[in-house]
Amino acid sequence: MSAAVSWRDRIAVHQAAELFPMMDEAELRVLGNDIRKNGLKQPITFYAPHIRPDALQHGVKAVTLSINKEAVILSINIEKKKALCELELLDGRNRLAAMQLVGVLDDVRLGALLKQAKIHWLDEGSPEEFVISANIHRRHLAAEQKREVIGSLLKANPARSDNATAKLAKVSDKTVTAVRREMEGRSEIPNVATRTDAAGRRQPSRKSLSPGTTPSPPHEAPAQARDKAIAGFSTVLHQQLAKTLDDLVRILGNERSRVAEIPLQKRVVIARGYLHTLGVSLDDLRPIDGEDAP
Repeated sequence: MSAAVSWRDRIAVHQAAELFPMMDEAELRVLGNDIRKNGLKQPITFYAPHIRPDALQHGVKAVTLSINKEAVILSINIEKKKALCELELLDGRNRLAAMQLVGVLDDVRLGALLKQAKIHWLDEGSPEEFVISANIHRRHLAAEQKREVIGSLLKANPARSDNATAKLAKVSDKTVTAVRREMEGRSEIPNVATRTDAAGRRQPSRKSLSPGTTPSPPHEAPAQARDKAIAGFSTVLHQQLAKTLDDLVRILGNERSRVAEIPLQKRVVIARGYLHTLGVSLDDLRPIDGEDAP
C-alpha cells in the first residue's frame, strides 16, 4: 500500500469504534515504534453483521478475510459456494494509524494482520458493548467522555439495569442513573418498565415503596412532552426493528441456496412465525385498492 493511501481509504470503521478518542500523534508514534520492534501483540477486530458460520451447521469449510482496493471482505466457504460480506473495523484504529505513521503498514503487513484478525459476530453481543469492554481499561477518560460511553451503552440496550451498565463502563451506578434520567427526559431512550441485571434477571425499573411510605403525587407531563416521549420511543423501536429485519434480509439473500434446501412447509411455518410476531395477517399482505402488488 503506497504511503499516499491511508488505511482508512480501504477499511471502513464501525461507528461504535468512535466511542473512544484516537491517540494523539506523539502517542501513536510511541505505539508504532513499539509495534515495529516487538510486533503486534493484540489482533485487530472486525464486526460481522450476521450469525457465526458454526450456526449455519453443516458444510462450513473455512472463514477468511481479504482486502481489495475498497474494503475488507469476509469470505465464508460453504461446501462449493462462497458467502461474501464487507466488514467494518471494530477495534484497532490506533494500531493501524500508528503502524502507518512509522511506515510499517504495507500490503504484505496488512495481509498478515487480516490473517490474525478476530471477528465479532452479530450473535456475540452489540458492537458497543464489545468496544467498551475492550477499551475501558486501556484509556484514561475525562468525566464527559465517560458520560458519552454510558449514553452509548444505554442507547444500545435501555433495558439493561444501571448496575449492569455501570459494571461495563467501570463507573458508579449513580452516574448511570443520572445519565439515564437526562436521556429519558430528552426522549433519547425509552422509559422501560423492567430492566435486566448483571445475572440476566428481569427486575422492575422502579423499586417498590417501603410499607407505610406515602408515594409522591404523580407529575403529569404536558401533552407536548408526552407526545414527544411517545414519538421518541416509537422512533427507537422502529430503528431497532428495521435494522434487525435488514440484517435478516441480508443473511437470507446471501444464503439463497441453503434456504432453498429447507422444506417448503418448514419455510412457511417460519414465515408465519415472523408475521405473527410483527402482528401482520395474510389479509394485510393483499394489495390495497389502487396499490400495485409487490
